[in-house]
Amino acid sequence: MSTFSSYLKKAAEDAEKKNKDTVTAKAASKAEEVMTDAELELALKEIDDKYKVVDENKLEGVKYDRIEYDAPTDAEIIKNAQDELAGYRAESISDIKTDTENRISDALGRKADSYRDLSETESGISGDYATAVRAYEDDMAKRGLSRSSIAASEKAAIEESRAEALASARSAHAEEISRIDAEISGLEADMQKALNAFDIAYAARLTERIAELTEEREEKRIEALKYNNQMTEKERDDMLAIMGDESLLEGEVPEDMLASYYSEKYDVFRQYLSGMSADQARVAVRNDPFIRSSLSDYFYYRLYNEFGA
Repeated sequence: MSTFSSYLKKAAEDAEKKNKDTVTAKAASKAEEVMTDAELELALKEIDDKYKVVDENKLEGVKYDRIEYDAPTDAEIIKNAQDELAGYRAESISDIKTDTENRISDALGRKADSYRDLSETESGISGDYATAVRAYEDDMAKRGLSRSSIAASEKAAIEESRAEALASARSAHAEEISRIDAEISGLEADMQKALNAFDIAYAARLTERIAELTEEREEKRIEALKYNNQMTEKERDDMLAIMGDESLLEGEVPEDMLASYYSEKYDVFRQYLSGMSADQARVAVRNDPFIRSSLSDYFYYRLYNEFGA
């Protein structure tokens, strides 16, 4: 009897040892597939972080580039307008002065011509006088009257004619010079008037250009502001898309993302339970409130049918 009992005891011990060896071998082969509690917790947290709404101030959505418009100051606008019109101003002033200088140069040329003409006229008058005196003296000598009062009187008359001709030529020259000088003075006055008129026209054009540049600055400022506001609105829309319904509270999952949220959690719990024994998995599915509360009805009962039945 005792021998039989010993046999049974030894057989039981061998069977138990064999069973333990088998379980150990299976456990070793699945060691790498088993999910630890820490790994489960981390995996579930990653899913929550992916789907749950968080504090809006902590969200980091896409940030769009803004237009950085460096608006010019009023002083810079004035300088820019002046720089733009500098060529026009210089050219216009140069044209006015050049035209006046050309006219004055022409007048001075006529003035020089008048002096030359006077010199030639005086030479001609003097030449004609000398010729007339010689002819008269020759005639008086032939007649033997060279020293007569008649000869002296006639020579005086010829000299008087010469003086009158020279006076007339010089008077005409003086009038011409006076007229030309008056013309030159008039040209200089006209030039100053033209410059003054241009200054007024330039000032009006400068004012107009300053107004245009100021308007352009305002348009660009508004354009930049409008674009930047659009980017802010787009970032807000993107943020709301990330958050889901803007009425959701922190920690909630947008309704249109719930299916994916629970599906990913189901896959994690399935991997976790697959690393347990059948009895352990059954107890966990049936009795662990954390697993039940972490899944929707659909995904919980899928898990239950597989591991808890």
